[in-house]
Amino acid sequence: NLKVKSDKNIKTMDAKTFPIKLKDSESYSYYETNNKVIAFKTSELNKLLYLRKNFNCLIAGLELFEVKGKDLIPSEYFALSKGLDLETCTSIDVDLPTAIAFLKREAINLPEVAKGYLLITYKNLPLGWVKNVGNRCNNLYPQHWRIRMNLQV
Repeated sequence: NLKVKSDKNIKTMDAKTFPIKLKDSESYSYYETNNKVIAFKTSELNKLLYLRKNFNCLIAGLELFEVKGKDLIPSEYFALSKGLDLETCTSIDVDLPTAIAFLKREAINLPEVAKGYLLITYKNLPLGWVKNVGNRCNNLYPQHWRIRMNLQV
């Protein structure tokens, strides 16, 4: 068992405050670093601290949210995680043209659904997040992941 003193760059967080949760959320520890909320298996936490102390880790754990002021913006990695508890988020299953438009990072409209962060799914397969502000949706799909070719649907 590795024994490592706590990392001063890590701020622990309480999952009860999160709007969207992981399945089996009690078995994870949550911390904030560089304005990102990260989940890591509690049973492996000493290993995380050891890695962070001895290596320049780009990613260690599952990124859940980006912290912007008081907002928690759900991460694209969280949307694609098998650990996402679909019961704790609002999702909308879209047709193929809307799914392609989302993956191209184009603007989509979902006027009949609730405002806030929505998980876009196609045939119940999660694709990513949008923030529905009523008259339009802000597409949160990463710019560098977008489809740039023309697809005939």
